[in-house]
Amino acid sequence: MEGVFNLFTGLRHERIHFLFFDERGEARGNLYFDGCINAAQFDLALVLRSALLRDASSIVVAHNHPGGRPEPSSADVASTLRIIEACKMVGISCSDHLIVAAHNIFSFREQGLM
Repeated sequence: MEGVFNLFTGLRHERIHFLFFDERGEARGNLYFDGCINAAQFDLALVLRSALLRDASSIVVAHNHPGGRPEPSSADVASTLRIIEACKMVGISCSDHLIVAAHNIFSFREQGLM
């Protein structure tokens, strides 16, 4: 998980990354969307198309909280549930959603939220 910090180094706005992996756990690429200071919108249909084109079997979502607090907002929880359900419909698993803030990472999986 240490490498995930590099995705957000120096950012003062939110960015959400979708990391694609094949069935062996090998990276198949990523897609990201930039937002503003407290939100990042994303196109879920584009995410799923990108995952399918890369033959991904799983997705890890990662986004940052520039304010420094890693706890998920209610919007983060709702988005995660939406992503999980959409992935299920196309046979892809959503393995985790990570929130990076300062030097902390919040894992939805580790916290039992997935």
